[in-house]
Amino acid sequence: MIGLIGKSSGWEILLEQIGVDFNTIISSSDLNNFQILIEADNLDPDLIPSVQNYLAKGGKFICTSSTYSKLTNKKLQSRFIKYFLPETEVTISDFELIDVYQKGKIIEGANNLRINDCKLSTLVDNYLNGEVIVLPLDFGKLFINRAWVTKNFYAKSKRLPYERVSLVNKAGLRRIILNTLKYLLHSSGSNLKHLWYFPKDSSTIFMFRVDTDYCRRKQVEKLLDLSLKYQISVTWFVDTKTQKDWLKYFAE
Repeated sequence: MIGLIGKSSGWEILLEQIGVDFNTIISSSDLNNFQILIEADNLDPDLIPSVQNYLAKGGKFICTSSTYSKLTNKKLQSRFIKYFLPETEVTISDFELIDVYQKGKIIEGANNLRINDCKLSTLVDNYLNGEVIVLPLDFGKLFINRAWVTKNFYAKSKRLPYERVSLVNKAGLRRIILNTLKYLLHSSGSNLKHLWYFPKDSSTIFMFRVDTDYCRRKQVEKLLDLSLKYQISVTWFVDTKTQKDWLKYFAE
């Protein structure tokens, strides 16, 4: 069971999407009922002794660097974090570059999640008798960030695909927290239990996109043949500017 200290719609949505069991903590006496505590909102100073007592008993705590600095007097360093880099040799990294574009604070001794200037941003460590994951940003607030931006996406072609998308890569943030929960539970000999991603006996759905702007008719015909061969339903967005001379083909 995961306990949220404070109210945060962002953290609630994030944990619901992962499919784990969680509750909001009502009083400090409830802390010891949870395997993992998450700082969902700025930690009330009055709760600091209770959190320290929880960790002294071997608890596990996910918090922001600002809060951990108050617990330990460790120094903070401000950084503008454009993205988290993919890495395989650290504890809670992800397999892809994760855009965030937010001001963050990095705790002294950070040892995980490398960022755009190649500095490590997140601390995975033992504190008292417990374990802590110290994040440079409030992932709850990031998860409900509605800012958008036009981004280029990496490709082998000369013209990179670009789209207007979310400024923050929320799927990537969710995977980081999923990895974090797995790590904390595995370290105590437990496994993460969560709702399955698909209801009942539903199959996994695989979806992908083919960008056809500026393509030739033969390429469209090849895609159509693949669609018919493998019985794949296709939604086609027509580039009417460059394909205007053969628009009739789409109608046919």
